[in-house]
Amino acid sequence: MKLCVFDVETANEKPTSVCSIGLYLIVDGVIIDSFYSLVKPLENRFLPFNIAIHHITHHDVVDAPTFQELWTSMHWYFEDSILVAHNAGFDVGCLEACLVEAGLELPEVRFADTVLMSRKIWPDLVNHKLNTCAEAMGVDFLHHNALDDSYACARIVLEVFKLMKTTSMEEVYAEFGWNLGVMTRTGIVRKPKVERPRYTLVRPEVVNTDSYYYQKKICFTTKLGLSRREAMQAVLNNGGFLMDFVDETLDILVVNNQTFENLDSSKRTSKLKKALSLIRLGCPIEIFSETMFMSILENAV
Repeated sequence: MKLCVFDVETANEKPTSVCSIGLYLIVDGVIIDSFYSLVKPLENRFLPFNIAIHHITHHDVVDAPTFQELWTSMHWYFEDSILVAHNAGFDVGCLEACLVEAGLELPEVRFADTVLMSRKIWPDLVNHKLNTCAEAMGVDFLHHNALDDSYACARIVLEVFKLMKTTSMEEVYAEFGWNLGVMTRTGIVRKPKVERPRYTLVRPEVVNTDSYYYQKKICFTTKLGLSRREAMQAVLNNGGFLMDFVDETLDILVVNNQTFENLDSSKRTSKLKKALSLIRLGCPIEIFSETMFMSILENAV
């Protein structure tokens, strides 16, 4: 599978004002190429606000190619790829606007958003901005440099692939129940329909290291009597880690009491089905009822 992970910076408020672009090409889970260029917008107008973010001025791009000129050497990265960006609606929107302005044919492609993925694999981060995610991965980069931003974005992709043991963005989106965004030849972009995160969580500086949940990876499924936010925050308070999907690294899956009493029922969530399948293969995943989960919390030192 070919992924074009890219980032653009803009000179002003218009999506056609791309002034730099960087990208990394991932094929079958391996970075194989990268590309970077300054871009001269047709309207070479830079706002102070934008300059303060990326430090590119109109003087820097005087001799740079226009987007139309650049597309000749760059288009093959995008065509037949799944495009990936952090806050993809912005970057894909800029790509579409520049192509339309230049009178170029739009590639018919799908796209994915690493903001959405980062919320799933790091639900306890204070936010999911690119620099925050990079820090979580230990990636040192120059934020708002298009090439460095695309590298940090690519690293999120590789981290997701590693955790989910796949090299397919289609499988990642299917696992989370999402649809890839689509850019068509007519320029229509449909953003993926996903549920926004509902929880504000804080990982405390001091946690209960004596808790059974300390350093355990815990996932919730089914509707609980306890609010999901309270349950998730309790895990963090006890030094545990939250997971929003099930794989062989999971320690505990928590279900409501009714589901726990009917584990053999055909009406099981996809997470529970996956956990039971892994248990049969020898993975030491524990299934807790809500009562068991709460009992351990109440007896925590």
